[in-house]
Amino acid sequence: MKQLKKFLTAALCFTMSLSALCMSACGDLEAMSGILDDIKEIVQGGQDSGSSDTNNGGGNTNGDSTNNGGNQGDGIGDTQNSGVRNVDFTKGIYAKNVTELYSYVDGCPTISTATANPAVLVIPVEFSDVTAASKGYSIDKIKKAFNGKDGDTDYYSVHDYYYQSSYGKLDLDITVLDSWFKPKHNSSYYKNYTMDYDGEAIAIGDQLIMDEALAELEGKMDLSKFDSDGNYIIDAVVLINTLKIDEDSDFNWAYRYWNIYTDEEDYYYEYDGVSANDYLWAPYAFLYEDEYGFDNKNGMNTYTFIHEFGHVLGAEDYYDTAYVGEPLGGYDIMDAMTGDHNAFTKFHYGWLTSSRLVAAEESITLTLEDFSKNGDTILIANNWDDDCGVYQEYYLLMYYTNNGLNAGVGNGYFDDEGILVYHVNAALYEVEEYEGVRYYDVYNTNTDESDADYGTEDNLIEFVKTSKGGFVYGEGERLSSNIKDDEGAKIPYTFTVDKLTKDVATITFTKNKGI
Repeated sequence: MKQLKKFLTAALCFTMSLSALCMSACGDLEAMSGILDDIKEIVQGGQDSGSSDTNNGGGNTNGDSTNNGGNQGDGIGDTQNSGVRNVDFTKGIYAKNVTELYSYVDGCPTISTATANPAVLVIPVEFSDVTAASKGYSIDKIKKAFNGKDGDTDYYSVHDYYYQSSYGKLDLDITVLDSWFKPKHNSSYYKNYTMDYDGEAIAIGDQLIMDEALAELEGKMDLSKFDSDGNYIIDAVVLINTLKIDEDSDFNWAYRYWNIYTDEEDYYYEYDGVSANDYLWAPYAFLYEDEYGFDNKNGMNTYTFIHEFGHVLGAEDYYDTAYVGEPLGGYDIMDAMTGDHNAFTKFHYGWLTSSRLVAAEESITLTLEDFSKNGDTILIANNWDDDCGVYQEYYLLMYYTNNGLNAGVGNGYFDDEGILVYHVNAALYEVEEYEGVRYYDVYNTNTDESDADYGTEDNLIEFVKTSKGGFVYGEGERLSSNIKDDEGAKIPYTFTVDKLTKDVATITFTKNKGI
């Protein structure tokens, strides 16, 4: 067995890119608060952007953790005559490959390449005191949950969901082991197993199990094949266990978390030349989940596995984990319902790399295709900044239909079809963790408590509701001219939904005269 130097500090568990902040509600981030040495500035255009609107290119350097300057780009400028501007997210110099910045360099790839698909290792875990036989659990069901085809599950398998949601750009290569891994001790031993981490006892029994499993597998299979991008890190590790679900116990719940199990010298353990950087942990019984609990033995509900794998790929929870507010009202796969990923998440994963920005002097009429077909979107923004790509503040429009991953009884988010408007504030901060180590980061979340840790009060993503308090804009409905962004500036355009057909929406945008 060799060893690989662990590239993880206490700060990395807390000060990560948006992708690395993708914990479930059970991830104990509060225990690691207070580790930022300094938040130097909020970057909206950033240093050396060359923009005349960027405060001399320096951004906001007063150390505040609120976005006082708003988007600092050139805005729509001389594109107004055309009425619309095509934006290419891949040209964002600060946002380029945010999912690969600093601490998330070892995360699961979000896109397949011509030569490799991201590799996922699924390890069924059976405890001696909670056996699979006693629960009626089968590996065949786990295989169907992750690799099954149409009809094998109540919704989609993890593989098929992400293949369809990514428009074919993510073709996961998922291997589910043929037999249960049996840890050395009973479940109570691991539930209570802790290690000292910067003077604090951190529960890592699940990580010890993962290490035991990889050690056993090293002699039976080549684990290096699960490193598709050649970074010496297994792309994704999933452990499906036989535990009873208990929402009051992290160990008995579902989450994705970072591996901090190392030796005395802070090294990761390495097997076949690779190691595990993070992992997904979930009880098998989530397959039995329905509206009454987790006892539907005939169920094949893959929602939780799909949701948690969204964290593995780098998405946040979009519900308020403090259960104070409801920015998306539950209507998202990363919130509380089954359906497709929203456009911002697909921007973040790199599945969608362009959009259209409204830039009319007076008004313009545009068409918007069914989002499920090809990911068509329209943006409205004050002072759009190309340098920041998708990581800034804007309003995002998509034509929602009950097609694709939203089709079928009990799937999808709304009965009505029409335009959804998301207010996104994925503003980039420039952080100096310690002298000489600086990186860009996204700190807005949909949880008030997490935002407070960073001194922000803004949601990462939220719906802009209709005048009737709904979420879907139907024919004839109009976006209010009084909507303000997080800097207090009114939205630059309003719109009216002119017509909705099966595949296309027609929308007229009008310059907001109230600003």
